Amino acid sequence: MNNNKLEIKLKLDAKFEDAFPDKLIPSNSYLDKSKTGLGMTYAEFHADRHSIIVIPYTSIIELKVKAYKHRNTFKIIDKVKPGAIEAYLKCDKEHKKLVTTPEGFKKIIDAAKAIGKIDWLYKEFFCLLDEAHCYAVDAFRKYILTPFDYFWKFENKALGTATYFPYSDPRFATLTHYKIKFDETFGKVIIVDNNDPKTVLNDFLTNPEQFPGNVHIFYNSVKEMEKVIRTAKISDVNIYCRDEERNLRILADLSVHFKHEPRAGEYKKFNFYSMRYYDGWDMFDNNLATIILVTDVKVKHSLVGIPYNGFQAIGRLRTVQPHEIYHVTNNFGTDISEVRSFEHISTNWYYQAINHAQYYNDFKAKAVKDGMEEKRVTERFVEPYCKFTRETKEAYVYPMKVDQHICREYTREGYANIATIQQHWIDMNYNVRIQYSDLEPLLVKGVSKATINKQVVSLIKEYRQNPEKYLYHKSKMTFNKLKDSYWIVFSALDALGEESMIRLGYDDRKMHAELVKLSNSNLDEQLKARLKDDIIRDMPYTTDQSCAILQRAYDDLGYKNAQGGRKIAKAKQIEDLNIFSIIKTRVKDSNGALNPTMGKVRRIPAWKFCDLPV
Repeated sequence: MNNNKLEIKLKLDAKFEDAFPDKLIPSNSYLDKSKTGLGMTYAEFHADRHSIIVIPYTSIIELKVKAYKHRNTFKIIDKVKPGAIEAYLKCDKEHKKLVTTPEGFKKIIDAAKAIGKIDWLYKEFFCLLDEAHCYAVDAFRKYILTPFDYFWKFENKALGTATYFPYSDPRFATLTHYKIKFDETFGKVIIVDNNDPKTVLNDFLTNPEQFPGNVHIFYNSVKEMEKVIRTAKISDVNIYCRDEERNLRILADLSVHFKHEPRAGEYKKFNFYSMRYYDGWDMFDNNLATIILVTDVKVKHSLVGIPYNGFQAIGRLRTVQPHEIYHVTNNFGTDISEVRSFEHISTNWYYQAINHAQYYNDFKAKAVKDGMEEKRVTERFVEPYCKFTRETKEAYVYPMKVDQHICREYTREGYANIATIQQHWIDMNYNVRIQYSDLEPLLVKGVSKATINKQVVSLIKEYRQNPEKYLYHKSKMTFNKLKDSYWIVFSALDALGEESMIRLGYDDRKMHAELVKLSNSNLDEQLKARLKDDIIRDMPYTTDQSCAILQRAYDDLGYKNAQGGRKIAKAKQIEDLNIFSIIKTRVKDSNGALNPTMGKVRRIPAWKFCDLPV
């Protein structure tokens, strides 16, 4: 266990020299910066000493070397000749700065050996492994671990990253571990949870007015970039990815939007970045910029570790805080009880590694004893976890390889469910708001209409009680569609209340009847006032005349029948209102119809409406 742990507390706007006033990275240290853009790499480029600075990506090396070209830098990328490295090591420059990828590290060692200065290199050069998390994260790179064949031989060395990985090699315990903590959170991440992140991204791309400034989208799949850009039919876009034939072939005609490197002032409305731009470079845009990380459990390469490349990506912007930070994602839907901890994953991978190494060595010994040839294929079973001794070729567990497996599985476990995603961002010192891009879909197959109505009520309550979760406008569209399709449910919830709906069994017909009854009762006072104005006191009205007056009032006020249609007036309904004292009488038929028995104009029923006695 490492007891050499020191904690440094800083203000949010602090820089590297606030943590280390001498502006030097401490020797033999593992520096957990906690925050991108602190200035650690800058400090080593400007340190008055020889340095080997290892940076994961050639694109970032190009940017750094260009930025610090006055510091006697020498970059080791692509096909740099051994003689050029040897010449640089032998030159009389005061403070040499060798900058390489992990894969290029051995070229420096070979050059130093070739000129007989390997001991001088180990003694005089400060070896910095920048973005130190990459050795666990980038396991797909065959020679990513090359520096660790030599790193421990340097008298002065350090690793640094804003996204600390707890490497299990016991030699890390010999280093002093620095943990920098800040007095405030880094901002807020809005998690947009959707089963298909591309639909959310398409909405963003086709509604650019949602964003006041440029939008920077980190999505580690050139193939998926091509799909979403083509689907959205946008042209105000840049694409930053590896300049290789395969990517340009995938982009096809969209390759016109490819850019070699990000530059301030050249950004478009939408800017896409592949993994090579998640780490190590400085983005300069204004405080209207929006940062978006897109991950999708169905797109393997997009699923970057939130505590590693995810955190790195959203921390690229310098000097200002972004307008908004979004993480658009889905998850595996794993029950919280089944989520595995880092310790659990680590223990299991070491169990696998130790036992596989033992199985291999036992088999190898038996093969020798039995006079059998050992086939190369058997080595491949243990190569993912092991190295081999030079003489006997016995397998032994190599912690750096095991850590790669642990990191990969822990990254995947981070997407177990929305709670694990949220917790990762909280652990990385961000506030979090979960914003659902849409409401949960209704389950309609094989269920009753009443059950569907009950689901709708739950969705209405969820949407209204948690408006901050549903700011994304697709959820608003869904809510409005629900309102159109289930207007009875909406009206019943607002007018009758949930208890009444339960009493009515969520039955559409019964709820509608109650709504009509309530609506009509709310109109009754207006109806009474209307009839008092329209009906002349003590004047006889026939049944038809009374009905006509009442019908006009019903129509004007919007009375409905139990089915929601036009309510038909009947004279007795006036009597039921109890607003008049009614005298029933008879009057001559105004149409002059004769009574066939008497031969006189017939008399028909009529009512006289009088004021009620006080």
